[in-house]
Amino acid sequence: MELNKARNRIDMRSYTFHEYALYFCQFDNKILCIETVDKVLQIKISTTQLPHLIGLQYAYDKQRHKSKYKGKNGFQILLNNEIDLDMFENRIRRNRPTANHKRITWDMILSRIEWLPYFFNNISKKPRMKENREGRLINSSLKGDYFYFKVNSNEYLILSLLKIGEKYTLESFIVYNDIRYLGDLNEVCIKNVYWK
Repeated sequence: MELNKARNRIDMRSYTFHEYALYFCQFDNKILCIETVDKVLQIKISTTQLPHLIGLQYAYDKQRHKSKYKGKNGFQILLNNEIDLDMFENRIRRNRPTANHKRITWDMILSRIEWLPYFFNNISKKPRMKENREGRLINSSLKGDYFYFKVNSNEYLILSLLKIGEKYTLESFIVYNDIRYLGDLNEVCIKNVYWK
C-alpha cells in the first residue's frame, strides 16, 4: 500500500525511510489552515520538521552528533536511507533518551512513525483541537498553544502547534493512550480544515 493511502496505522517494516521521506515531500511548503470561530491558524509544513515529528533526534550515534539528526540534515538521513528501522530501534534502546525526566521508549517512537501518515492523510476529517492557555501541560515538556488531535483505536494522536510570530509551527507529534494527557483543556470549535 502507498503511504498516501494509509487509512490506519502502518507497519513500518513494509517501508524504507526513503519512501517515508518521499511521502512527506508532498506537504513541503504547504500551509495547513485550521479555521475556528474567531481565527484561522496557519501552520507552514516543511520537510525539515519530519525528523523531529518521528523522534529521529533520539537516534544519534554520539551525544555530540545529536544535531545532525535534526532539520535539513535529519531529513537527508531519511531521504538517503542512511538509517533503517532496526538501526533506529537499536539506537533508541542504547541511548535511553529522556524528555521531562521520563524515558522515551522505542514503542513511543515507533507509534509516532507508524501513525503519522494516517494522521496527515486524514488531517481534515473529524478535526478536534484543545487550547493550552496556561502555556504548559502538566508533566510534559510540550509548550504548544494548541493540540490538534485525532482518536483512533483508543490511541490519541496529538499534533502540538506552537505560535511563533503570527504563524504556527509543528512543535511535536505524539501518540498517547489516554485523553487525560490533555487534561481539562478547553476544546476549540473548528469550522474548517484545509490546505493552502
